[in-house]
Amino acid sequence: MHGTDFLRRAVFLLAAALPAHAAPISPAAAVAANRPIPVLVQLPEPPVARYSGGIAGLSATAPSVTGVTLLTARREEVARYRDHLEAQQEDVIGRVRERIPAAEVGFRYKTVFNGFAAIVPLGSVKDLARLPGVASVRAVREYFPT
Repeated sequence: MHGTDFLRRAVFLLAAALPAHAAPISPAAAVAANRPIPVLVQLPEPPVARYSGGIAGLSATAPSVTGVTLLTARREEVARYRDHLEAQQEDVIGRVRERIPAAEVGFRYKTVFNGFAAIVPLGSVKDLARLPGVASVRAVREYFPT
């Protein structure tokens, strides 16, 4: 009996001495970490409405620079910059799918916001924010009438 008591104390002391990060995750925490949440992923380059130029071969598209509203600007310059943003988004989305296979990419935005909507596991939001080409990640809040 004395040997069993000693063994229990040794196991307790060993467990108490382990670093906090080595502690097992509770089932509730694991479920919460895998809970899908909607997010908006913003990329660093300005959207069409704010692009003032600076990239070789791509003219400014911002109405404040061109003097033309985006509603009337069906110009080649706007289409080329949109294509540029689309290519940047494709690169980032490819990295997202590699790093977070459970991610579901939704709408893509280019006119007044450069980014895309996605649904990702809550526990992967920090990984998503650290990916190259990601400027920020914000959780989507839903509002309902009261």
